[in-house]
Amino acid sequence: MRVVIWGAPCSGKTSYVKRHAKPGDLVFDYDALYQAISFLPSKIRSPGLKSVMFELSDAVHEIIEKHPELDAWIITATKDKARAESLVKRFNATLVYLEINREEAHERCDKDNRPEIWRSYIDEWFDSQTGETVNITKAKELIESGDLVSKIWKAANSEIFRKKAGEHGKEII
Repeated sequence: MRVVIWGAPCSGKTSYVKRHAKPGDLVFDYDALYQAISFLPSKIRSPGLKSVMFELSDAVHEIIEKHPELDAWIITATKDKARAESLVKRFNATLVYLEINREEAHERCDKDNRPEIWRSYIDEWFDSQTGETVNITKAKELIESGDLVSKIWKAANSEIFRKKAGEHGKEII
């Protein structure tokens, strides 16, 4: 069995795997691997290790591919749903999406005493899921360039927007 666990930062991905994985299952947890190679406290990052972590992630993914006999759990907080789906396809896995709203993610972040920067990670993740956040100056530039309408159209037609609207009984044309 292969499972890709996907969700926002602080959505409970690691906790979910801890509850469901069996002893001996292979678990790829970026946060745990980062802590193992850096000895930094949990959830603290060093910019110098980012490229190393990409290489290690690729290596672990290759190991998972080479050992189909192992049950594996791949934890990801990628902002890109297509990336999560590509992991599902690559490993012939099941996708488990852990849904959480921004406010609850912030509450969990605070409760876990994560560094302040994690609040921005959460915001970036949610902003990427609901379309581009546009400030007033940027909106003026987009209006002048004629690009604002295309950005609104893109956001309104995103799969997540459509799903949320459908859950609230709204029809989207």
